This record gives sequence, C-alpha cells and structure tokens, in this order.
Amino acid sequence: MKTNRPVMFLVVFLFSWLGVVAAVWPVETKSVAPGKQSAAPPAGGPAKVETPTTPKAIKNLAPQVVVFSPGEGETWYGGETRDIQWKTLAIPGGSKIKIEFIRSDATKLPLGDNLSSSGKFSWKITEQAFLTKQVANPYGGMPSYIHQNTQGKLKLTASYEGKTSEGERSISLVIPGLKITSPKQGDVWHVGKTYAVAWQNIGPPLSTVDIWLGTSGGFSFPLYTTHMANTGSASITVPVSPLLEDTTNFKLSVQSSATYFPENYIHDKVQIKIMK
Repeated sequence: MKTNRPVMFLVVFLFSWLGVVAAVWPVETKSVAPGKQSAAPPAGGPAKVETPTTPKAIKNLAPQVVVFSPGEGETWYGGETRDIQWKTLAIPGGSKIKIEFIRSDATKLPLGDNLSSSGKFSWKITEQAFLTKQVANPYGGMPSYIHQNTQGKLKLTASYEGKTSEGERSISLVIPGLKITSPKQGDVWHVGKTYAVAWQNIGPPLSTVDIWLGTSGGFSFPLYTTHMANTGSASITVPVSPLLEDTTNFKLSVQSSATYFPENYIHDKVQIKIMK
C-alpha cells in the first residue's frame, strides 16, 4: 500500500500545531482576569505611576499678626489672670511683639514688650486697666474717683526690618460684683422671724462673704453679722435689739471681706424695715 507523503506531512504538522496551542492556552487565560483586558506596557519600559502633585505654596502672603486668644468681643473680669496668644505669618522669626491695652478713650496701658514672634502672655487684670469716673463726696471736700467697666482693645504690634504689622481684639473689662436678689428694697421683716437672703455673683465667685444687717446710718453697731462660705443663700433670724427702739430702717449688705481690688467692689445692699 502506497503512502501519500504530502497527506502524512500535513497530518503531522496539524497535530504539532494543536499541541503548541494546548500548551500555551492555560498560561494566557490565567494572566487575564475575566471581564478585564490587559494592556501591554509601552515600548521603552514599564509605564510611569502618576503621583499627586504637592500644592504650591501660597505666594505673596501679607505679613500679619494672628491673635488666637482672646476671641473678638470677650468679657474679662478685674482680678483675673488671662492668657493672650498669638502667631505671626510671613514675618521674620526674629521679630519682636509689643502688647498694649487701648481703652475706649484712646489711653494706652503697656502690657508686654520684646516678646517672641509667636507665644503667650499672661495678663493679671488690675485696676490700672479700667477707666475711672469722678464721684462727689457726700460729706463735702474733694471728690473721689472709682473704677468702672471699660471697653477697649488689645493691640499686638510686630516690629521687624524697620517695618511693623499689627493684630487686634476688642474686649470688655468688667469689675466683679454681687447682686442681692432677696429681700427686695423696702421689704418688711419682723423680730423673731427667719428670712431668706439670696445673691448672685457678677464674675468669678468668691470663696466667702460677709452678711451685715445694721442701721441705715452705718454698720458700727450691726443688728446681725456673719462670715460664711459663698453658697449664694443664707437664712437670718431677726434678733431682739436695743437698736429697734430708735429706728425701723435697716440696710442688709452682702459683701467680700477683703478691701483690695477688685473685692472692695464686690458688694450689694438693700434697705428694709424691721418691725417688732
């Protein structure tokens, strides 16, 4: 039987080609995930990975003094120690800061000088920070001056290279006090009865208070007095006293026992009547 050589050659070539395809096929199918297409790297090497660019620095930032504390319009009380905090921007690090309190009448109170370009300054608020008003002397003679609540602003000035930059905050300075809420002006008390006294702090609370009940002309011979913790309330039993033979008009006072600023301002009084 004759063998057809061209046919045999074709059969062998066909089987060889199928074997190559079978060998390569699993590798190709493993390298591509279903539903995705693989992209060949561009000629000349692997593709470059794109990274986000860093934002450019802000240009032409104006030199400034940024005040973090106090906040605009805050209320601070006499006798407190409060912190002033700041930072400078676009100003050389060797600059120096000056702090002033400028009252509403434009007078200035220096607080600190030659301070670092960023930092904190603790201010003890004394009577020097407040404006004063003139009060007539009821007994004649020279008038007196008392401190009063004051509006103003803190001004921070940075000096550098012959230049200056400023930052400001408006604040209110308030003198602490007490407000009696009970009894009311003109209330009538009776001997032997017990009455409630109540008061409120204006500003930081005191630790202790004095309560006085005496004639309207003064407290040299009080009808009642006590020194107690500042709880905001107390009870008073009206005692029998020879003072009641001469008058029915008395003053009730709640006050600080200290006489220095600002505690000499921390008081309130009401006039009441005491009947037998």
